[in-house]
Amino acid sequence: SIELAGNFPFTLENNIIYSNKNVENKDSSLYIFFSSLNLEEYISKFKKSGYYNVELLYMQMISKYPITEDVLENDFGLKNTEHIKKIMLNSCYLKLLFVFLSTLL
Repeated sequence: SIELAGNFPFTLENNIIYSNKNVENKDSSLYIFFSSLNLEEYISKFKKSGYYNVELLYMQMISKYPITEDVLENDFGLKNTEHIKKIMLNSCYLKLLFVFLSTLL
């Protein structure tokens, strides 16, 4: 485990980002994200790649290796360019939302 500020031990078991892998659960943030875009058919592709919720998707988007249109097409197997653009645009909104929320903490 990694020690963070306040002696909070970071482990996958106690991190809420990794704790709910039941993506088909209608309360799952990933399910809510894709269903709000009417793109539920892609939930399983993201789950297979380890994205169990939007927090993980957000963390990837702000990383050194963000998800791009090419990644969605080549690695996730998405072929519909309108769907790819919809996911990319809403992922950008997601990034902005998390940045905004972090300013409130």
